[in-house]
Amino acid sequence: PKDRENLYQDYLDELFEQEKEEFKKGRKALVTKMKEHFQDVPFIDGKTTWTEACESLKYHAVWQELYDLDKLEAFSEFILAKNREEEQLRKAQREKTERKNREAFRDMIREKISNDEITFKTKWRSFVKKNKDNPRLLNMLTQGGSSARDIFHDLRQVLSEKNRQIKEDFKKILAKHFSEFTVNMEPLRFKKILLKHDEFRDFESKETNSFEHYADYLFEKY
Repeated sequence: PKDRENLYQDYLDELFEQEKEEFKKGRKALVTKMKEHFQDVPFIDGKTTWTEACESLKYHAVWQELYDLDKLEAFSEFILAKNREEEQLRKAQREKTERKNREAFRDMIREKISNDEITFKTKWRSFVKKNKDNPRLLNMLTQGGSSARDIFHDLRQVLSEKNRQIKEDFKKILAKHFSEFTVNMEPLRFKKILLKHDEFRDFESKETNSFEHYADYLFEKY
């Protein structure tokens, strides 16, 4: 009799555990189902409060089946996921805007370089002072990522390197064709002589100052 009683009690304990596990699974399934329903409820978003959710969903069939703690769990997990999703969207939009701002700023620098408004001698403070009201600069000063100053100095470094190369090219031409240059020559004649040579005839000014700028600079040096 004692063994039979023990076996019976073991069976009851096992049955109780199974029922408890099935009960937990059922509650969890309802929570999952409710979270899925939240996706289709337009008035529930990342800013919805618990009180607002309870009032809005009081006649919802699945919501009514849930225990209060399960309602809170479903709502909290959905709000956390929604907030993460919205934050990722905001981050993606912010990064897209920042990329557009950086490219617009680079275009602004390139334009000013091609117009000879910026040279390898231009200082950052002087540039900011002259362009303090330009929205393409202002947008860059209020965001993260590569700074306006870094971009400015990177592009100015290109100008500095181009200037060094131009001087080297001019020295070679001067050494080879010294007789073409005279002490009292006019700037226009000087430019014509430079343009006879490949180094200057094929001059690219996409991200550097104009040929005229460098020619004037070399003329003063010469």
